[in-house]
Amino acid sequence: MNPHFIFNSLNSIQNYIMQQKPIDAARYLSKFSKLMRRILDQSFHHVSPLQEIIETINIYLELEAFRFNNEFEWKVVTDHHIENVSITLPPMIIQPFVENAIIHGLMPKVGAKHLIIQFYMENGNLFCIIDDNGVGRNTGKPIETNHISRGQKLTTDMLSTMKEMFNKNVTIEYIDKIDHNQSALGTTVKIIIPQ
Repeated sequence: MNPHFIFNSLNSIQNYIMQQKPIDAARYLSKFSKLMRRILDQSFHHVSPLQEIIETINIYLELEAFRFNNEFEWKVVTDHHIENVSITLPPMIIQPFVENAIIHGLMPKVGAKHLIIQFYMENGNLFCIIDDNGVGRNTGKPIETNHISRGQKLTTDMLSTMKEMFNKNVTIEYIDKIDHNQSALGTTVKIIIPQ
């Protein structure tokens, strides 16, 4: 979880209080505390059930949508076959990609903003697709070559742990969506986890 998210969330609660919106402040604080409790609980385990991970992502998305005044629409779609399979994953393996889609893809965009997260099984693999219609990864901003985000580091460490502990090679594909004029239409991240 990016420390900026925690800071910004507490800042949002403070703003609701300062604007004398106690119901909004209480609603946000309730969701925020629920999310923090889940993350702390999950931090004691190497893996968590997929259903818990999806619930945590839903709470995170609710908070971010609320914090950004519902500037973006989101949906989490789960294949019904997944509910009948016992799948466990490192708890924060998906979250950094969702956070990047919102902060770096959707929020800089002008116009309608959409995020869809899909989970499904295919050929013995769990697929997680994070698809946004944001500004894309190649927005012309200079890339800091020596900067590694905490989310990237966390994900790299988790993938390494999955390989060592469970002998699973996770594949991550980035698809830069473009139109016929080569203009960005967003980004799709495809995470494929053998089961």
